[in-house]
Amino acid sequence: WESISSGKESPSIDDLPEIPDDDEAARQLLERLKHMVETNDKDSLAREVEAQTEKARQIVVEMECLSGLESPEEDRQRRMDYQIDRLSNRLGGSAVKADLDSERAGLQRRWLESFPHDPSCAGQLEKRFERADKILQQMTTSS
Repeated sequence: WESISSGKESPSIDDLPEIPDDDEAARQLLERLKHMVETNDKDSLAREVEAQTEKARQIVVEMECLSGLESPEEDRQRRMDYQIDRLSNRLGGSAVKADLDSERAGLQRRWLESFPHDPSCAGQLEKRFERADKILQQMTTSS
């Protein structure tokens, strides 16, 4: 995305790696990359990257909530909304309670599927994700 948005030469479709048939997340990312390389509409791609970045932000907030980490001020409302939805689903009985390992695996999968992210906040989101994931990993191995 950085190459495309800055006007640098885009990678060639021929240079993209082969993906094993059983790796669904990698296949989806490769399809997204092909789409980005083949699309000439930078504004459309920018909107797609922004949407993917918002997905990543939501995933990070969920990771922080599960791990007990605080979310930054700009994500407080998003976190409260997530906590209310989670509580509402549990009280209503409409959600099957997943174990922490399963929730973590699902969040990791969603994180990978959320790429690419806006370069202006990608590094910060990645740091937050990794910090929360490390705590969740410790929580799942110690239980």
